[in-house]
Amino acid sequence: MFLEIDDDFFQMTFDWGHANTYTIPFAKKTSKKNFREYCENYGYVHEVIDELKDKIVYAHLHYNDANKYSGFVKKRIDAHRPFTDIPFREMEKIRKTYLRLFNETKIEDFKLVNLELPPKKVFFITIYPEAVSDNVQYLENLEFFKKIVQNEE
Repeated sequence: MFLEIDDDFFQMTFDWGHANTYTIPFAKKTSKKNFREYCENYGYVHEVIDELKDKIVYAHLHYNDANKYSGFVKKRIDAHRPFTDIPFREMEKIRKTYLRLFNETKIEDFKLVNLELPPKKVFFITIYPEAVSDNVQYLENLEFFKKIVQNEE
């Protein structure tokens, strides 16, 4: 339905957390072959990029591991985890996926990305237990994200 609306003013925000959280349910619903590989390689994220790349102008990015398969997990959440939580073994896969998102969509033209790193606490109440805790950690994550996409050592 989204693609049927042919209007330059009707564009899309790509939300990493939503797409990644939907990876396993989509793989199950569509009976994906190589299920675990599809999930662990951000298969649904790549399908969204393939199908909607001409409409994606903006992205909300953070880390979550909702695409990791475990038969025990009943509900997947869009945890807004810091980039510094990305396991080393995931780094290259996630880096390539981010770069593909930037380079193969209109994000390249518009240069709009929001790093969704909410504070852990709001008015002393813990809202996002896995989120960044202070400005120092936020700045560390900005630098870390920069290294991810620039492939710095």
